[in-house]
Amino acid sequence: LTTGSRFDVMTRAEVDSVLPRVMGFNSLLRSARFPGLIVTERNNGTVCVQAHRAGASLSGGCAMVEVFLDGVRLFHPESVLSNLAPSIIESMRFMDAVEAGVRYAGPRTGNGVLVIETRRGGQR
Repeated sequence: LTTGSRFDVMTRAEVDSVLPRVMGFNSLLRSARFPGLIVTERNNGTVCVQAHRAGASLSGGCAMVEVFLDGVRLFHPESVLSNLAPSIIESMRFMDAVEAGVRYAGPRTGNGVLVIETRRGGQR
């Protein structure tokens, strides 16, 4: 990790330790306890992941963070994340808007970036 970087990580060992207690990806992400990250289930069955400091609202729209899965930016992460099995997650990393703006480009990097690596992602 780079000195001064502003991101949090959930390792494979941490994922494995909470797997028996999680029901879906949204509960896995909540168990990561990334500071300032709000994970909500929406009425339509999708997942909203937003940073509290990005002006997130618990009752309004979703200021979704940028999401990368195995290095690929997801264009509609709300639907993909709601169907992602927690058991395939290798690691997750959340970067706040400042760090995300330095490392990534995308329409939602100002809300932060969630980087997810799957166990099968490294087997390509």
